Amino acid sequence: MRRLHDIEFVPVLDGCSAQSILTNKTLGSKGLNFITENAIYEHDSLLLNPAVSDTETVEKLLPLIRKEVLLFADSGGFQFTTGGGKFSINVEDLIEWQEDHAHIGFTFDLPPFIMEKDSDGKTKLVTVDKQKFIKFAEVTKENTDRMLVARKKSSKDFLFYSIIHGHNFEEFSEWYKIVKADVDGYSVKSMTNSPLMTAVDCSWAYENLDCPIHFLGVGKLSRSIIPIYFGQYYKKPISFDSSTFTVGSQYRRY
Repeated sequence: MRRLHDIEFVPVLDGCSAQSILTNKTLGSKGLNFITENAIYEHDSLLLNPAVSDTETVEKLLPLIRKEVLLFADSGGFQFTTGGGKFSINVEDLIEWQEDHAHIGFTFDLPPFIMEKDSDGKTKLVTVDKQKFIKFAEVTKENTDRMLVARKKSSKDFLFYSIIHGHNFEEFSEWYKIVKADVDGYSVKSMTNSPLMTAVDCSWAYENLDCPIHFLGVGKLSRSIIPIYFGQYYKKPISFDSSTFTVGSQYRRY
């Protein structure tokens, strides 16, 4: 595996965009090309998600990706939560897939929120209470420990990250205290998608971590600027992913 850049931008490669590349079909309500071959191949890094649908499609695309591209493998924890646990995951199989197909893998986390319907019948994310917050962190730690045990000793180039959730300094610290483990780095994810919350993520990480960091789901440019600025001062490699450019290419809006 190539060395991590000091600051690594990681576009998300989902099954939909992979299928579009393989078949050269047009997708989306406006009938525009979802993404072109050249667009995806020019990136130095990509984020895969082996725990959700279209895994076979993504696997078919892997041989076409340049060997020097750094591949990150998510775990599907967010999709498991938002999907109401409608699919099952064996964490031992998960890390085996990550090691076989990627360079960096994330633990199977249980994000501290649940899906509920409001008075209008619309589904929304709701933060769990204090007791469940601790329980979800404990489950994440259990999954991490199981994946560390299953990790192949021969995969010296594979890096494994745990995941830290929270809304503020106190929650980040409490979650980290529970999930702290002998891992190669940490992914940090706040529950609020705003530039200000991304700044909180970076501030907490700067004060509490001394290892490679990945910021999950940073998204559009207004938030991407923040980890890029943070990377000028943090002494270890940082990375962040975004599906904005992948989805935006569907409508030619960025």
